[in-house]
Amino acid sequence: MSYNSKPDKSGNSYFASVNEADKADSEYDTLLNGIFDSFYSEWQNADVVLKDNHQPKEKRTWNSETKHNEIKHNTSSKNIHKDHRKRVRNKFLQYGLDSFTDIEVLELLLYYSIPQRDTNELAHKLLDKFGSLKAVLNAEYYDLMEVNGISEVSASLIVLQREISKYVRTKEYDTVTLDTSLKAGRFCCKYFGSHVEESLIVIFLDYYDNIEDIVVISNGDETETGFYTRKVFKEVLRRRSVKITIAHNHPGDNPEPSANDISATQRLVAQLSEMGITLKDHIICAGERHVSLSDRGLLEKV
Repeated sequence: MSYNSKPDKSGNSYFASVNEADKADSEYDTLLNGIFDSFYSEWQNADVVLKDNHQPKEKRTWNSETKHNEIKHNTSSKNIHKDHRKRVRNKFLQYGLDSFTDIEVLELLLYYSIPQRDTNELAHKLLDKFGSLKAVLNAEYYDLMEVNGISEVSASLIVLQREISKYVRTKEYDTVTLDTSLKAGRFCCKYFGSHVEESLIVIFLDYYDNIEDIVVISNGDETETGFYTRKVFKEVLRRRSVKITIAHNHPGDNPEPSANDISATQRLVAQLSEMGITLKDHIICAGERHVSLSDRGLLEKV
């Protein structure tokens, strides 16, 4: 190693020799190393004091693992909800709704009107207000809007699914005419099919006795179904119908009407006629056998 020493004004070089230059470099390096070592040691041992309460804060080592954990923590709740929805959808696609509870059915439906928020609590609110999944799905728009958290979009979605179902069902019946008791009896027996519980339905007819819609009024146990006159009126008024046929089934092999069947039907005839609505018939089915209360003259007003 050699230096071209530059003479000063007195003619001497800055470094009298190579050894003196090396010695100067060594002393400089030692000084810098000492400064860095001291600074690094103080930085490592320093406590970070919080400005608000002057309490020491735990030291944290920032590295790639810390950064990964921070990101994971900030996004964990979002990922949980996202994965939950994915699991519910996959469950539906793999097993259908038969594997679902009523809460899960409503949760799934509300996914399509509420993109991100958890829908479980809202599903519970709907069931608490209306009492059953069927009642929720058949609820009116403004009744749904009374539930805290239900938006116009969610209420519209619930009403839409019902109306689509009604539209498709009506298309299935748009060529069915029940202008005779025999046709009505055969249709109703086929409709009830293998029902193991009593069910009461209202069949809405147009002016020419074509089926417009069918609504289930009640489902009872194996021996009895409720005759909900008020619900019949509600459905008739909602559809502005002027003619209906009602029907129910006996799960056994006896289609004969009970005394209660007859008296309830006669009261209904009288009440509907005051509103200008015709009860065309009351069909009772048991298997492939049926009885028409109209054919037996049992629809007279009381």
